[in-house]
Amino acid sequence: MLRSCGRCCRSPPAPARAAVVRATLSPILEGARAGWPGGWEAHLAEMRRRIVALRPDLERHGVTLALENHQDATSDDLLLLCEAGGGCVGVTLDVANPLAVCEDPLAFARKVGPWIRNVHLKDYTIHATESGYRLVRAAIGAGDLPWPELLATLAAAAPGAPQQIELAALHGRHIRVWQAEWWDGFPACDLRAALPGLRFLALHARPPGAPWQTPWELEAPPEEVGRWELAQLAESVRFLDEMRIRGYLP
Repeated sequence: MLRSCGRCCRSPPAPARAAVVRATLSPILEGARAGWPGGWEAHLAEMRRRIVALRPDLERHGVTLALENHQDATSDDLLLLCEAGGGCVGVTLDVANPLAVCEDPLAFARKVGPWIRNVHLKDYTIHATESGYRLVRAAIGAGDLPWPELLATLAAAAPGAPQQIELAALHGRHIRVWQAEWWDGFPACDLRAALPGLRFLALHARPPGAPWQTPWELEAPPEEVGRWELAQLAESVRFLDEMRIRGYLP
């Protein structure tokens, strides 16, 4: 809690005001939900309970809680929590993270579209491995996401949602979908429900053994890593500006 020191100011600083507050559900990455203590379903139930308890405060202050799909939540998870929060809970959509839970990014965006309140623009290249695939950081537009269709979906479903460039982590995320224990973190489902995500991966994945390491993973000098990061940011800005000129962004 912020307090006045009594010397340099007479009263506590005014509280920050925000209409939308981003939040995450867990520190899980790579869709590795099977190792969560007590199980993911129990954790999800607890998150739902907390949202129901928090809802009166959100309503009173006019704040929307925007839950991010932070490589842990599926589209169904987010819809469950949004419904529990009524109009006070929405989604911070990371457009690339559906791949971490084996969902098609475009289908994911369309499914949660009415609840999107904030957007992280990010791209990955996909690299097959014996146990699944790696998601490797790319400049926006240089990876495997279907940008024209994705931006058109966002424009139609969430035209007022702020969008931010979020370049991915310096190291690849390994999604181990070919290991049976990885799926222990997910509810049983008809295989047909997983086909869109698996199809997207199969169509875009580079073959095993194709180069994928980033300069950071290759232990390049810090100056080289910094130049690479800045170059990816500049390339992302150029690509999004091109999308704006083509009418996919306002």
